[in-house]
Amino acid sequence: KAFEFLEEKVDEGKILHYGISSNTFPLKSILFDFTSLERVCETALEVSSDNHFKFIQMPFNLVESEAYFNKNFADGKMNVLEYAAGRGLKVLAN
Repeated sequence: KAFEFLEEKVDEGKILHYGISSNTFPLKSILFDFTSLERVCETALEVSSDNHFKFIQMPFNLVESEAYFNKNFADGKMNVLEYAAGRGLKVLAN
């Protein structure tokens, strides 16, 4: 429903793009609170094949380096940064 609402706002000319912030994108995928960017991207595509989902935000710094070290996407072949780059998403670090 959120993606549908945001796509409506794009159609109305009120926003150009949108994104999601999650502290759990970089976590190991076996954890109960992990947020799957793969699933988020699938949801965006279900709403519109030409969607405007373009940004993600997550922790990434010297202490919280899981975004680089955890290969938790594409069946353990990519980290969240690599996956986001492959989808053309811009990454904001917090």
